[in-house]
Amino acid sequence: MDDYARLWTVPDIDPKWSMRWYWWFWVVFLDDPAETARPRQLMVLWTYKEAATLFNDMLVLPEDGIKNGSGRESFPGVVAAWYFDGERMDPELAFERGTLTAEHNADDPCNGRLSFESAVGNECAFSGQPRDWRLRLRNEKVDVDVSLRLDEPASFTRPSHIRNRIVAKRFMYSALELNRCTAAGTIDGEQVKGTAYFQRIGLNSPMGPWYWGVFHFADGSVLKYFFPHVSTSAFRHDPAERLPWHERWLLPARRQAEFYHAPTDTTHTFSRGTVEKELDADGLPTWRLRVHDDTTHLDATLDSYARVVWRFRPHRPRLPLNDMYYNEYPTQITAFTLDGPDGRLTLDDLGPGVGNTEHTWGGLV
Repeated sequence: MDDYARLWTVPDIDPKWSMRWYWWFWVVFLDDPAETARPRQLMVLWTYKEAATLFNDMLVLPEDGIKNGSGRESFPGVVAAWYFDGERMDPELAFERGTLTAEHNADDPCNGRLSFESAVGNECAFSGQPRDWRLRLRNEKVDVDVSLRLDEPASFTRPSHIRNRIVAKRFMYSALELNRCTAAGTIDGEQVKGTAYFQRIGLNSPMGPWYWGVFHFADGSVLKYFFPHVSTSAFRHDPAERLPWHERWLLPARRQAEFYHAPTDTTHTFSRGTVEKELDADGLPTWRLRVHDDTTHLDATLDSYARVVWRFRPHRPRLPLNDMYYNEYPTQITAFTLDGPDGRLTLDDLGPGVGNTEHTWGGLV
């Protein structure tokens, strides 16, 4: 299947004890004409979970599961969105359950739409064709109409899809990403522009803690990392941020980081390194990312400036791993160096870097 067509399909994941979970999301990094210290950011999520789940305090039922039709798949799910406007975070710009539909054109499966049927007439959808999409969010709070375009895709920015089996091939995951698109449109009639990142995930495995982040630089470069890990934070049942010594026995299950340098169309991939966290006076984390390979070292400081936390809890008697707290933070890169055979890169070379970081604790089984 063409990777552009995968945007409009449910990931092909085996059933496994009602653990299948799918999500699509866009995170949009908006240029700030006021040049404040805290750039604006918008995130929009569509999600379906096979088991009955409390999303925050809203009960979401799988009902009859996924219904297949000609060129379409419909399923009960949730749309959720948050928006940081430069000063204030709205953690529930959208938060509603309803029917999600992924559909595509029979003659052109790369042309499609993911939409939401709202009981009160709200709209939350994205649609389009390869390299040219439209994000639409409209409710009593906001009216978002943003075009998302992939200009002259390079090796790192064209759609990437990975489907794999993990843990002795007992579980599966599917990940489709668009690492960097341009964004332009309106929010409540105001012209906005910036860049955007897209992710479509499907999995059928238990969920544990992770660190994740994606950053876009002014020169077109991109930094990403993903550190799932094993620690006592898997047993936490509270939304409060804590310092690293509250997360004992931290053991990375995987170390993965990528830095794409746009001017040279070069990608550096790292599988060794660390992510460390400190909290500021407002309880927001600053991350220190240090990764390396045999010849190249990357060191970055990532300062978050706002937070959203969502809780997912299976609708059944509580178990030790029965709460997952999913935290997202609009974040800026305040220090960056890449040292390698070709010399050194810094923020002076790349321009400002803005992005989104995640930290989850607790877990779902």
